[in-house]
Amino acid sequence: MKITRSWISENGAWTAAMLAEVGIEWPPFKGWVDSLVGREITEAQRINIEGLNRQRNDKHAADAVRHAAKAEQVYYTRPDGKGDWVGSWEKPEGWFS
Repeated sequence: MKITRSWISENGAWTAAMLAEVGIEWPPFKGWVDSLVGREITEAQRINIEGLNRQRNDKHAADAVRHAAKAEQVYYTRPDGKGDWVGSWEKPEGWFS
């Protein structure tokens, strides 16, 4: 595959591992994008780079979900022992985290 500027852009911010696939050391030198445009890479390199990009994006998405979940307010409930439920917005002492 011949590397194009648009393919480089589609893969977002390149990580050290992605750059290593095309022989560029971290931190990348000024003009690294121009040095890659037009270069031929193997299908295996393309698949590895796109896979690393997907992994990074999946991690960012999972981190965003975890962050949003932490920001949500939780109403803690428990049985009251009389067939009903009691609860509060504050986490009761002794509850697991």
